Amino acid sequence: MSVAYFPVLLFGGLAEEFMLRGFNTGFVSYRDGFLFPAARLSLANVERVEVVKGAAANLYGRIEPGGMINLITKRPQAQSYYSLNQQFGSYGQYQTLADATGALNKDGTLLYRINFEYLNKGSFRDFGFHERAFVAPSLTWKITPKTQFDLDFMYSNEKFMEDYGVVAVGNRPADVPRSRFLGEPTDRSTLKLYNTVATLTHALNENWQVRARFNHLRRDTADPQTTGFSLNEVTGDMQRGYYNGASTGDTFFRHS
Repeated sequence: MSVAYFPVLLFGGLAEEFMLRGFNTGFVSYRDGFLFPAARLSLANVERVEVVKGAAANLYGRIEPGGMINLITKRPQAQSYYSLNQQFGSYGQYQTLADATGALNKDGTLLYRINFEYLNKGSFRDFGFHERAFVAPSLTWKITPKTQFDLDFMYSNEKFMEDYGVVAVGNRPADVPRSRFLGEPTDRSTLKLYNTVATLTHALNENWQVRARFNHLRRDTADPQTTGFSLNEVTGDMQRGYYNGASTGDTFFRHS
């Protein structure tokens, strides 16, 4: 299916936002059917991306009229599989991706999968950088032929420089070099995510099953900013201030 959307980077590159059919989805997507209010998205453990367009997405709850985006993560497999990928790019970028899955016992009732990512890159903008360490282990326990328990954990630690661009002079950007960074080199933001999902599934017959799920997402952020308040046009002195928007939030979901 052809999907018409494009990401929009806002708030100094802090977030990834999507437009669907002209509507803004906000800094919200879904991950394995759970609301995932975390702006930055790692695809290291993502199997596929589901996009539901239009009003049909309202069946899933708090959704913008344009639709919804649901990231489906990789599941443990009985057949052993291992992969290691290394990527290089401009401005000193390098990224390491690892994926391993298989059975932990002989009868194949206990399966595992672990995904790892390390990303480090610079920018054409002065002082710009982005570093991310990500790990996502998963376990599947086939208790009986009809009953299965899944436990998934995800940890992400990101450090990056927020870049709010350049000031406007009249109706156009200021005439400064495109590499000019107008913030402070010490304004480095951090974002840590801890996500735990537990799922118990029981098949009643070939067509019906019951499922109970629990999700906990913890988000720790530190967002230091140095800003200017007023300019004395006579002396040329700028009144400045420092702000650190550190916060911690917990999100719980449970459904059956």
